[in-house]
Amino acid sequence: MPCSLCGCLSLTYMTRPRYPFANSIVLVLLFFNPAKQEFQVLKTIESSSAQFMFLKQKMAEQRSCCRRIPVKREDFGLNWKAPQDFARSQWPIPGWSYQIYRVLFMVYLVVWMTMNTTWQVESIGALYLIYLTNWSFIILTVYGIVAALSSVFFFCGSKKRQKTTADVCKVEEGIVNPSFVADDEMPNMEGNGSPKTNPSSSSINATKSANEESRSNPWYFKLTWILFNINIAIAPLVSIVYWALLHDYSNDDGSRDPLGDGVNVNVHGMNSVLIVIDLFVSAHPIRITHIVYVIMYSLVYTVFSLIFWAAGGVDPYGNRYIYPILNWEDIPGLTCAYLLGLAVVLFVVQCLMYTLYRLRLFLAGRCCKTK
Repeated sequence: MPCSLCGCLSLTYMTRPRYPFANSIVLVLLFFNPAKQEFQVLKTIESSSAQFMFLKQKMAEQRSCCRRIPVKREDFGLNWKAPQDFARSQWPIPGWSYQIYRVLFMVYLVVWMTMNTTWQVESIGALYLIYLTNWSFIILTVYGIVAALSSVFFFCGSKKRQKTTADVCKVEEGIVNPSFVADDEMPNMEGNGSPKTNPSSSSINATKSANEESRSNPWYFKLTWILFNINIAIAPLVSIVYWALLHDYSNDDGSRDPLGDGVNVNVHGMNSVLIVIDLFVSAHPIRITHIVYVIMYSLVYTVFSLIFWAAGGVDPYGNRYIYPILNWEDIPGLTCAYLLGLAVVLFVVQCLMYTLYRLRLFLAGRCCKTK
């Protein structure tokens, strides 16, 4: 027993700098089991230290992630590793079902956009275009149209490419007659008529295509992504500001125009509901850094409101401002404070939408694992 204890102490001393917590393990093993051989003790130390080093590395990674969030220049760009995410749902549903959803989404927005434009132009004319609500609903409708057209176009193109690939495979396997396949879709043949294969070149081409796809994104998907990012932040902002600061609740006595009430609810309420539904149904990605596009859009409208006031413009009621919170003539300082506050709200909304996006990925991952 003393020999075992002495050997234990010497062994733990030698391993102390490298394996800081293995000492107690060795002491316990040798004290209760003196017959344990030295190589078994070393094996225990090695396994324990390996687990310790693994945990230490993971903790270091977590601490580094908590200290800083790395932001690269590419994060502000519009390239995405999987462009097909803009033409499919995050959930395991057939592709054609998602295309129907995109078309219905577009039709709903176009119908209410037409009704909103007709109703407001009849009452206030061209001044219809001075309001941020109408700007945002127009942007939302344009997004619905672009998203539907680009998704259906990409989906149909992918189906055609899949069919072409399947036909070429059938030709190579001798299942179909080569005369039914276009010349540019025919595989290279050797002299004996058998398909000519080159595994190395095929793998290189596949790798090259994957790399090109990861770096590029079709222009129509880039446009879809910009419009999507603007709407996920602006639509909730419009709803919050209108119902919290601008809506006149004293006139909600049931004597108003039903069409006007329907338009009002759609442009100030359903806009947010629709974009949140679209966020959960689609597979569109979200980046917090893309708030720069939202800020650009907001700055454009802010400059427009400033020019409108400087040019002597008035709203339909004769006021020298578009909204009471954009009163550049009477309260310019307070207006700037309002704008700074709205910028903070935009950032909070963008972070909230990013959280919902991560929640969507988590739920979809669990759903796919279950299936």
